[in-house]
Amino acid sequence: AMGGGAVGFTRELLRLGQDGVNFSTHLVGHAACWRPGLHWFTRAYPEYFESWAANAAGFEGLGSYSWNQDPYNATRAREIGFKTNWDLSGTWMPYDGLFLPYQEEWLNLGPINGGLAQYNVTFAKIEAYYQQIQAQGFHSLSYFDIGNWGTRLDPHYTGPNRTCGVRPKSNEPAPCPDPDGGNSYLRDYLWSALLREGWSVPGGKFTAPKSDWVGTTDMDTAVPVFEDLIVEQAARHLEKIPSFEGIAIDRLDYSEFFNYNADDGVSWVPINGTSADLNVFGPARALRLSYRHTFNRLHNLLHPQTSEGVRSAGTKMMLNNCNSLCRLDEMAAFDGTFSEGASLNAVAWTGLRQPTILWTYNLAPDNAILDPYFQQHLLMNVYPMAPMPKNDHSINPGSEVVEAAYRVYAPLFDAMHGARWLLSARPVSVSDSTAVANVFILPSSSNTGNTLHSNTEVSATAEAGWPDLLLHVMLGDSSAASVTLNLEPAAAMYGWPAVAAASVATLHPGETAWSPPKNAILKGQNVSATILLVRGCAAVKVSLRPHVY
Repeated sequence: AMGGGAVGFTRELLRLGQDGVNFSTHLVGHAACWRPGLHWFTRAYPEYFESWAANAAGFEGLGSYSWNQDPYNATRAREIGFKTNWDLSGTWMPYDGLFLPYQEEWLNLGPINGGLAQYNVTFAKIEAYYQQIQAQGFHSLSYFDIGNWGTRLDPHYTGPNRTCGVRPKSNEPAPCPDPDGGNSYLRDYLWSALLREGWSVPGGKFTAPKSDWVGTTDMDTAVPVFEDLIVEQAARHLEKIPSFEGIAIDRLDYSEFFNYNADDGVSWVPINGTSADLNVFGPARALRLSYRHTFNRLHNLLHPQTSEGVRSAGTKMMLNNCNSLCRLDEMAAFDGTFSEGASLNAVAWTGLRQPTILWTYNLAPDNAILDPYFQQHLLMNVYPMAPMPKNDHSINPGSEVVEAAYRVYAPLFDAMHGARWLLSARPVSVSDSTAVANVFILPSSSNTGNTLHSNTEVSATAEAGWPDLLLHVMLGDSSAASVTLNLEPAAAMYGWPAVAAASVATLHPGETAWSPPKNAILKGQNVSATILLVRGCAAVKVSLRPHVY
């Protein structure tokens, strides 16, 4: 305890008594601000915060989750800030777990998933779609998940053994791309991986297989027969789809189960007792550990190493759907997130230095709602979804008021591409307004790489100068705000030189270009300016010129 305060650390659901158990924590002295603490954490554990793919920032922008295969209205898409689609789950796959079957043609999942049409799928069809969307300047990530199998699953299936060809890598029988093919393969080849009974913190004990959205069943990914198949499915994307750009993996929340039929050697969870009080504890396997193992295998596949054992700057993206459960300990394999739910702060913290897209379900045609919605996302460096055709359980085109709001805010989101949080102490203060502000480093300088394969904090020199900073002033109630940047802590933290002059340019909702730069007031290492606000906000690009000795 210090100064009347105390810090407590709690560990639970872990086993004691077999082998030694080691816990650790870091006590780091820093300025009286939360940002330097986060900065230390991002530098101590960069693999949990930095993207692996060298082109990760190129995927930043508004997202969609759609099965649309027609050419986009590219002008409209750019005007509303759209950049990256995530293929709706059933767009190509016949069912969960079998994303690219072992035949040359198959039927996709079809109408069981909302309004999705059913049609024949070939590798050529998928390739043509990816070529088309990339030619228009956009991206599409393939649907993937690791914790489900099948559709219309029947754990009591009594039909015949059915397989369709062989899996080339293992020479094992291959699953058939139809519902009973999934049932047969589960019973005859994957049964040991089925999550048949277990426990979770929110749901308690269960004693039957878990069924989910289209009749899939939940699986334990650490069982080799299943994990090998899942990793093989990712490898087929690399082999079969030349224009494949990466995957977004669905539903991190599935990792919260504990499997009673396995033992990870460390978990100790409720297993028995009354329905109201499970007070008998025992071993299980945490699917958090199972998922982490599978994520790492997929990471090694999509972000390969060089012959010298150094991680190469892979170009295949791997995004995580937190689905309201963003766990930093599950992020080491990923390049960023594309998440369901509305946990804006949670995805922002995992996205301090990574692309972050958050679900938009629907928006009311009311600027009193739309303005704070977009400004909150800008403040946290998080991209919402765009109203794109055939979006699934997310925003679709239709409202002229909503469309207009997307158009006026899109340039501000475009200006945010590649921005990363500035984590020096108390970098900005706002007066004369209720507005709040955040500061980001822009990727306009060699001093700010955005992947593990570039030096993210090269010390600036007088010749190289400071990187440009992006200041978001949001949620104000006035027409102007007085803003002061405190640069001395940033200079000390990053090794940047003293500032000799500063200028600011602004971008407001409805504007498509930065204003001409104007000189700001420099007192010591504090930069001050009065910023005009439109709809209560402004984006401000701050250019800094160092002393030359």
